[in-house]
Parts: sequence; C-alpha cells; structure tokens
Amino acid sequence: KPVNNFLKSMLNRGKSPNTITTYCFHLKLFFEYLQVIGINYDDVFGYDDSEKGPMDYFSDFIMYLQFPQFLSGKVINFDKKQELEPLRTNASINCILTAVFSFYDYLARNEKLKHLDVYKELVANGQTWNFFYGMNTDNLVRANVFKLKVPDEEVKYITEEQCVELMKACRTLRDKLIVGCGFYLGMRASEILNLRISDLHLWENILLITPRENNINGARVKNYAKGKLRVPPELGLMFVKYLDQIENVDTDYVFINLKGKTKHEPMTLGNI
Repeated sequence: KPVNNFLKSMLNRGKSPNTITTYCFHLKLFFEYLQVIGINYDDVFGYDDSEKGPMDYFSDFIMYLQFPQFLSGKVINFDKKQELEPLRTNASINCILTAVFSFYDYLARNEKLKHLDVYKELVANGQTWNFFYGMNTDNLVRANVFKLKVPDEEVKYITEEQCVELMKACRTLRDKLIVGCGFYLGMRASEILNLRISDLHLWENILLITPRENNINGARVKNYAKGKLRVPPELGLMFVKYLDQIENVDTDYVFINLKGKTKHEPMTLGNI
C-alpha cells in the first residue's frame, strides 16, 4: 500500500507514465531484495536484535544488484571480484537507488518514517580552498553517498552524411521527415508524435513544441516543456509536400499511419 500511494503521488505531481513504470520495476527489485534477507521496508533503520542499519542494508543491496549470488549463500572472492561480470552497470544501479530513496523520502515527508541520512554536503564546484567560500551554505550541494561512479563515455552520434543516407533509404516522405526532425531539429520521439498541423508555422519557418494531455497515441512532451524551433528551408519544403499528400485526411496530427488497419490514425512510438 505505501508503494501504491507513492506512485499515486507521482502521478498526481505530473510525472511521466514512463517514469512511474520505471520506478515500479526499480522498487520491485528492492522489495525482492528485502524478501531475500527477510526484513520489511521499515526495518532498514535497524531494530532491537539487528546489528545493521541503513548504510549496511543499502550497501548489501548494491552488491545484490551487481552480483545476485552475493545473498544466495555463495562466496565471492573479493580479490577476484573484478573478474566477475556485474549483472547491472553503475548507471543502472544509480537509477534504481534514486527510485528507492525517493520512496523513503516520500514516507519521511508524510511522517511515516524518519528521514534517511544518505547524503553528504559538498562544496559546489570542488572549490574548498577558500574558508569563507565554504561557510556560504548557498554553495553547498547534497551528494548521495551511495552513488556509484559512472565512467565517462564518448558521445555516440551519426554524421550529417549518414543522416542523408538514412533519409534516402526511407520509402515515404513521412519517414524522411521523421528522421529529419530527429536529426536537424533534435526532437524527441514523443515530441514528433505530439506534433499537430497547427504547430507548423512554415511561412515563418517555425515549428512549435506544444505540451498536450490525453493524446490518442499516448505521446507526452517531456516535462510539459514548450518550445519553438527554427525549421531549415529544405525541411520546411518537405513538410509542405507532405501536408499536400495528407490534405484530404481528417486529422490534425502531422504523422499518421499511411496504410493497414490503423490507416490515418496517429502514429505511435511502436510505429516509429
């Protein structure tokens, strides 16, 4: 029930359905861990016959996420730990911990449990040399002591030449536009699916990002963020030609299915 109430509060605060679904899976992992070690979610603070506290339980949880055999009675040779392949990356584990700590923060704010002391204060930007700088609490940030280090990865991208080749391979003008919107305008898939004909101000080479509720295709603009994008002339011309192709279709959605049982219905993420 507490988890259900927590997820309801996320929904009421306008969190994305995808985010809520992800938190469901993350919390499921945590409660499976609690089941394995035989305690309840409110026991992580320690109880009378326990020698462990939150730091111990969450440290074990991290190990459990990396190496599930850690709590199955098997021995892990820590000298050879690096030779083992962790089940999850540090980035994934950080996301799981964020969901779990958000759940406990919710309980604490509702005065159901005490606050978890899993944060430490650090001086912003690492500038600890100035004593008076450190005295200014506005420059302090809170860092989760359980956050695992994530290695820097080189950004993966495609070149404009590769994008052009990809657009050439598209069979319809609609698909060329979808690729073009992603590459040249940096639009998310949800923003592309949410796009309406009324958002296109092609005479000004402008495209509007307009958050909407209850879209037929389930599209949802991230964080309800509004935006205005400058459309390159070549892409604008493609829009004009495409709109000519669908002018007889009774829809305000820009990207629609062109055939099949769902012909002329708004495209979904699966279609893209």
